[in-house]
Amino acid sequence: MSIPVCWWNKERGSWACTHFLNTVFDSYHCVHSTWLDHLPTDGAIIVFHGSNLSLCGNGPKNAEWLNDAASKMKWVIFVSIGDEAQDFDTTLLHHGNMKLWVQAPLPTTKADRYLIQGFPANTQRDQLYNRDRDFVFMGQVTHARRIACVAAMKKIDRPNILVETSGFGKGLQQRDYLSVMSSAKIAPCPAGPMTPDTFRVYEALECGAIPILDAVSMRPETRGVWPLLLGDHPLPIIEDWATLPDVMAPLLADWDRQSQLVGMWWRARKAQMRNWLAQDLLALGVTNGREEETSAATTSAT
Repeated sequence: MSIPVCWWNKERGSWACTHFLNTVFDSYHCVHSTWLDHLPTDGAIIVFHGSNLSLCGNGPKNAEWLNDAASKMKWVIFVSIGDEAQDFDTTLLHHGNMKLWVQAPLPTTKADRYLIQGFPANTQRDQLYNRDRDFVFMGQVTHARRIACVAAMKKIDRPNILVETSGFGKGLQQRDYLSVMSSAKIAPCPAGPMTPDTFRVYEALECGAIPILDAVSMRPETRGVWPLLLGDHPLPIIEDWATLPDVMAPLLADWDRQSQLVGMWWRARKAQMRNWLAQDLLALGVTNGREEETSAATTSAT
């Protein structure tokens, strides 16, 4: 059973924010195409960059185009990616047999699945024998939440690495970044300007560090989004970065046990997210006597 994935793009999306989504697709028999190719008539997963489709006020027009394209199909899964400002109004999308996946949601966003930012390609733990740094932070410091986080870290006299940069992608090379992250026990993860969800959270998890989540971004309406993104999770969430020493202390005192708990939860959570596609395809009736293949995809995802 081939599952069509149609990208509103000139090629299959390979951005950092789509890497984990692509690992989900690669767990199944997905066939990728773009708008330059023909649209399937049976059904498809349609992936689009919500922010790009909203440029110049074109969101409603593009939503109408998406609805028209999907109306010719028996089923559709709409996937909005990269829209950290939530500019695209996903409530405009309609189909009699659809599912909606949304990345960088607000707590008020209505969707069937909520996508994490995830980790970029080639993210994996560097094989070190010990963790000789209690915490590390390497990233841009460009708004008040991050300034407050860095100010708190500078007051903590524990083994650490603190690298401040002026913009995205201006820090260490990925290999060096991951080596440093793999030496840390804890990774404070202050929010981006638009959403608390950042790549750093999942880079830390992949590298075996415990991330400390930010409760809110520079937009107050983002407070409370973590249950949508992570479900019932064991990760600490911080409201006031001045309290960082108090949040870190119990984690460091019980780090071996806490890190094992977080690691087991993260492996289970990734398996759950990879199963979403099989679950939604079954809910949409995308079987036609081919349940065995869909079930096999579910098994391979775990």
